[in-house]
Amino acid sequence: LDYARERLIVSPSPHDVSDISSLIEKDLQEVFHNTLIHPNVVLSASGKLRVDLDRFRRVVRNLAVNALAALGDRGHFTVTIENQADSCCFLFEDDGPGVSESVADRLFEPFTTSGRGAGLGLAVVKRIVQAHGGDVRVNSSPGQGCRFLVEVPAA
Repeated sequence: LDYARERLIVSPSPHDVSDISSLIEKDLQEVFHNTLIHPNVVLSASGKLRVDLDRFRRVVRNLAVNALAALGDRGHFTVTIENQADSCCFLFEDDGPGVSESVADRLFEPFTTSGRGAGLGLAVVKRIVQAHGGDVRVNSSPGQGCRFLVEVPAA
């Protein structure tokens, strides 16, 4: 439904990065429950971010569900949170099979799928991040896992 809306509405409010980190840990435990995947959150940031917490948690869950689909039931998934000059960066990394550059170039397009789901998860991620004034990028190579960098302006 979020993707079908012409303009995504977010209602950002200030949140401590440490509180966001705790919620990310909780969300990852829920996504990877009953798997051999070991999610890890590395918090190297401080301060506040203005985010719509429900929407931002949707970003986290969509990226985690994609990693779960790529990893099967075993592997590693790490979220590293770091401050930059005027933003906060969330790096989501898995050690799955990765994707080729040609596939990576299309990952944020609607209906791009690996055969599971509708192929809207990453398109929704991009729209939510952009609605916060941020950016999302992917870096992947076959056999090297996937790395998604979500950058959100600092409060």
